[in-house]
Amino acid sequence: MASVLKNDTHEKVVAVMAQVLGKDRERIVHSATWHDLSADSLDKIEIIMRLEEAFNIQIDDDSFQNCVHVQAAVDYVHGLRD
Repeated sequence: MASVLKNDTHEKVVAVMAQVLGKDRERIVHSATWHDLSADSLDKIEIIMRLEEAFNIQIDDDSFQNCVHVQAAVDYVHGLRD
């Protein structure tokens, strides 16, 4: 069950990132960094706002922006869902 929930988290986070950044979902890989995705600080804020809405969670901006890779962002959001 936890694996299914983690996959759901991953899919939703990637979908939000792809939409905000205007990237194909295939480019949003686990090891991609904000720099790799050409995400600026405004993009990150928009991603945070959309993730908060999508998951009904509160994200600490600084903690989330310190997530260097996509996988770290997924793990962070997943941890808030538990």
